[in-house]
Amino acid sequence: MFALVRFLEDNVCRTVPAARVPGLLPRCTDDFDKRKVYTVYREEEEAAGRTTLQRALILALAENKTDLESHVMQKKIKIPKLCVNSSEGSWEFKENEEEENGERRHSKRPDGRKQVEGTRKSIEAVVARLEKQNNVTPSHNSGCEDIFLEPCSMAGHMDTLDDALIPRVLYEELLRSYQQQQVEMRHIQHELERTRRQLVQQAKKLKDYGTLVTEVKELRVLNRRLQDVLLLRLGSEKVHLGSGVWVNEEKWHQLQATQGDSKYTKNLAVMIWGTDVLKNRSVTGVATKKKKDASPKPPLSPHKLSVIRECVYDRIAQETMDENEIAQRLSKVNKYICEKIMDINKSCKNEERKEAKFSLQ
Repeated sequence: MFALVRFLEDNVCRTVPAARVPGLLPRCTDDFDKRKVYTVYREEEEAAGRTTLQRALILALAENKTDLESHVMQKKIKIPKLCVNSSEGSWEFKENEEEENGERRHSKRPDGRKQVEGTRKSIEAVVARLEKQNNVTPSHNSGCEDIFLEPCSMAGHMDTLDDALIPRVLYEELLRSYQQQQVEMRHIQHELERTRRQLVQQAKKLKDYGTLVTEVKELRVLNRRLQDVLLLRLGSEKVHLGSGVWVNEEKWHQLQATQGDSKYTKNLAVMIWGTDVLKNRSVTGVATKKKKDASPKPPLSPHKLSVIRECVYDRIAQETMDENEIAQRLSKVNKYICEKIMDINKSCKNEERKEAKFSLQ
């Protein structure tokens, strides 16, 4: 048979054979006195095989160590206050001493209540007799009640503490889960801090990018104004749009009064290439899918297409500052030019049909 003992010298619990307790001859697992102090042979940790006789309390008996450990794990314990060590993240709590002190308080409480009640009645009687002798109205009874109110409330508070008991296995499982959640919480906080720093850096980069975009727009406007001034001084009748592209000055000023992005883009394309070039070109150089045997036409000059895009961009930027709207309207430039090429080819075919009809007549 084995015994679970708690040594009084250092308050450490150990499992020892019952034979190490002199004078203990248990007939069953309950054949011992919980309040009696026994002398137990304790094996020293530093010197293996060496034992010393020390005073201890027996907490439980069992036939083998497995049953004894199972009994201890299933024993209900009072939930202790957790103390977090910030440096090591460890958890410390008191176990057996608080349980036994709680049992002793619980066993002594009824007698204590009776004693407090009797003392209260005797004091009330003495106070009433003195007030009667001095002809004083009984006004201090409330004070007497206040004196004993606190012990009674403390007793009730002890009842609630003793009721807060859970199985040890459940408590230790909840404690492990709580510690794991604390570790995960620290990890999440670390990730949130890292993400916050990244967002701050991205916000700074975005701010710098916005500043650069504004400067580029201002430089474009200044460049266009500078070109207009230079051309006026030189007396030229043409306007330089960039990348070596020149257009007639009068037609350019007429184009600025055009309403709508579609009409503006189509007229600008005719000013740059002319109808004779546009009818024999395509925007991308890819054959149309509407006709099976269609052969691809040569593409339009990429640098001239970029000039048209810049002119359309400057026109849109004067109307709105919304980057999404500007990008959406610029994406339709190729479509407008393609529609213009189709319109030119369609008008050319109509003229050919009319000429063929007149020739037949």
